Amino acid sequence: NLERRPRLARPCAILAHAGDGLVCYLALAISALLAERARATVGRMAIATLLAAGAVALGKVAFGRPRPIPEESRRWSSLGRHDDLAFPSGHAARTAAIATVAWGVSPAAGAALTAWSLAVSLCRVGLGAHYIGDVIVGTMVGVVGALVLRWIGWP
Repeated sequence: NLERRPRLARPCAILAHAGDGLVCYLALAISALLAERARATVGRMAIATLLAAGAVALGKVAFGRPRPIPEESRRWSSLGRHDDLAFPSGHAARTAAIATVAWGVSPAAGAALTAWSLAVSLCRVGLGAHYIGDVIVGTMVGVVGALVLRWIGWP
């Protein structure tokens, strides 16, 4: 937890929010508008994140694990209504799905987005929103969602 390191809390909160759904989908939409050649990849990223989101929602309902430090997690939330369930991590799933799709197009982009995904996930743990297992399983959900799309060849 970052309570012992207050100087890291604010930057970590900002980085953690870089994995928020609204931020990711807005970035994907802007990318699709600005880079016509990237539209198919951006579409795969969006679909992979939606597959992962469905699996995350099912997991949260099925397991019902509360966040490690709910009040601290709420403090850093950008949402008016905060999700009190931690397992698996939606941020980890979303960012891992995006990074996994990127690896199929460009190893450099894949590596950069994997580093971003890891940083978002670790900051979520540091802020008390998740246990490490939540982000590990969330990452696996995102990777599997992206690989399923690739395996079936869609889109």
